[in-house]
Amino acid sequence: MRRAELIEYCRTEEHFFEALKRKFPQSLSLYCVTGSLARGEIIPCWSDIDVLLAFEELSADVFEGISESLLESKSEIKIGLSVFSDSEVSHSNRKLVRTMLAMNDIVDGTLTPRLMKQGMKVAATARETILQANCIEYARALHDYKRSVLDCTPESEVNTYKLLILLIKILLTELEVAANSYSEVLEHVSRLSLSVAIQDPQTIIRTPSLFAQRKMQYAELVEDFTKRSLEPAL
Repeated sequence: MRRAELIEYCRTEEHFFEALKRKFPQSLSLYCVTGSLARGEIIPCWSDIDVLLAFEELSADVFEGISESLLESKSEIKIGLSVFSDSEVSHSNRKLVRTMLAMNDIVDGTLTPRLMKQGMKVAATARETILQANCIEYARALHDYKRSVLDCTPESEVNTYKLLILLIKILLTELEVAANSYSEVLEHVSRLSLSVAIQDPQTIIRTPSLFAQRKMQYAELVEDFTKRSLEPAL
């Protein structure tokens, strides 16, 4: 990744952060960059900017202000948001697994929020709860993956691939393997003995002419994932 590309991602995130602070000088309680930008592993033309937000209360005005702040960034880089109220952040339920893991990272210091209101309580989630939530999230991700494969085009391939990686991450979590980045997922995916080798995003970006072949491989993987339905931890 060229330094100029990383700077563009950082500039886009900075503009969004400053816009939010102007609109919500009092009620913005938590702002934390997660995902690939937090790890310094941005893949240009592929990665989004992921941000975890919390406000004292959620209202129509809050969502309108967030939308306006996104428009002010004036960038083609997508910013993906997870938005919560303070009370949701202080309780471990009603979250996606990736959000539970991100909040655990905040609690243990792996992630450092850019803004965190004094006295803000971030709830850590027990592994047993995460495993139970995995079952629900796996079923939903598999449903979304099947639909994505059916509708997959060169323009939407990124979404299909990200759903594929999400399914693999969930299965690796069941094996007690922590894999956050693409490189970590690809390092450990052999433990799942999938029928198709998983390519890295950079290879996909470089080889658009091989899309038809990859689409067939995405379809072949549906059977692998269907056979691995998870059971709730008791």
